Amino acid sequence: MNPLRLRPAGPRVLAALTLLVVASAAQAQRRNDFPSWKRDVDRSAPHPLPEGPEGRVELELSLALPGVATGLVVLPDDTLVVPLRSGRLLRMDLRGGVSADDGLPGPVAHPPARALDGSAVVLAGDSACRVDLYGMAWCRPLAAAPVEAPRVTPGLVHVALSDDRWVALDVESGEVRFEVALPGGLTAGPVTWGDRFIVGTGGGELVVADAGGGIVDRREVGEAVDELTRDRADLYLIAQGPTGRYAKDRGPFLARWQLRSGGLAPRSRWRLRVGGGSSTPPMVLDDRVLVASHDGYLRAVTGRKGRPSWEADLPARVLHPPVRRGGRLEFVLAPTGLMVVSSTRNGALLGWKGLSDEDEFFVGPAVELGGVTLAATSFGRIVGLSWTFQGPLSTPKESRRDRRR
Repeated sequence: MNPLRLRPAGPRVLAALTLLVVASAAQAQRRNDFPSWKRDVDRSAPHPLPEGPEGRVELELSLALPGVATGLVVLPDDTLVVPLRSGRLLRMDLRGGVSADDGLPGPVAHPPARALDGSAVVLAGDSACRVDLYGMAWCRPLAAAPVEAPRVTPGLVHVALSDDRWVALDVESGEVRFEVALPGGLTAGPVTWGDRFIVGTGGGELVVADAGGGIVDRREVGEAVDELTRDRADLYLIAQGPTGRYAKDRGPFLARWQLRSGGLAPRSRWRLRVGGGSSTPPMVLDDRVLVASHDGYLRAVTGRKGRPSWEADLPARVLHPPVRRGGRLEFVLAPTGLMVVSSTRNGALLGWKGLSDEDEFFVGPAVELGGVTLAATSFGRIVGLSWTFQGPLSTPKESRRDRRR
């Protein structure tokens, strides 16, 4: 009797086994994506909110302005700094009293920023200006027009210019600390890492620079970097480009990039497809990362493994960072007239408010003062909104892993 002999697998069998393994791996990775990632990436038109008395947002105040503002900054003495698109700068209190009305070097196109010392930075025309408790501290002409709102780190004001240069100004004097030419320009960051800065570019790179603007490290991560934030030894970024599955799979993704003593890790720890780019940095809350995408979803991802946790369907896309208070996020959804309050635990909608005139919409990010959320509107006024909790609303979709917790 002949012993049992195993015949080697033929090429067709090997090819079939290879395809099966690849397909299984791809399917396992797809399970890490949110089901909604393919939705239209431009959710600018709002859709109806659910009805119910579970949360309530009340209009607390309304202050008339002599023009349309681009945003607000609250100084340490609770004075509001209000730049108008026309090139005027107001300083006023919550009663509507105007203590100063100054002219700026040009029109204002971008929201102001609050420096870490409590002052306000405004980009007007081709100049950057700083306003503190005593008035206009300085105005510095720039070599080109700014293309985004100013960004601040300790002691510095960072401006992205139309000629793809990144300029850092001293917050006290307005003097130029350094200028760096970046392919595609500065589009994300900077975030600080010790005495270094990390930025993302429109050319799809992460760039690490020292305190003098010298390039220490750079990595190509995609086609463009939208936003980034840092948590301990990790970067979380939203970028455009290959999602890591197949060559044809390209689009917006959220990624975790590890930081090392010598610079950036050679590749990301994980990538997760999302339904659109973002105008707000990812938010790191405990062990999760929250992302507000242009497709109108607020998503939570486990930071360690990059696994979807929950997602909340907002009525419109988010253009500005929310006001965070305790366990809730208050989103002013420009360019609509809606303010939405969402839970940081599971994304559930806790309340909402629409402006009374459907043609009025919010402009610029919101700020918090005295328990009231303040925002400027297209009708040339400042409104103050407060939220009152009345009970839980519907909970968004959660992963099986979260339901087991």
